[in-house]
Amino acid sequence: MGLTKDGQGIPPGTYKVYISEALVDGDASLAKKDEDGNMVVPKVPAVDLKFMSSERSGLTCEVKGRMTYDIKVEKLPSGFNPHPTEESRANWN
Repeated sequence: MGLTKDGQGIPPGTYKVYISEALVDGDASLAKKDEDGNMVVPKVPAVDLKFMSSERSGLTCEVKGRMTYDIKVEKLPSGFNPHPTEESRANWN
């Protein structure tokens, strides 16, 4: 959440919440060279994928004024494959 163009903040109300960017470096053994020859480690999600979708996160926030909101999310499930197959991607929806 942030400030509106007039700097007044977000209007009061209930909003869906999701994490738009939660990626960390993955397995270094899967690093590949980019077009400039630099080794690049693939990025993987740091939180359960459901939290990266406004429709699936299940998180909401009621804004009543200028406040700080603490939101807790779950870690990745055990056995999560950060390099999914097409079949496992179908289960994300």
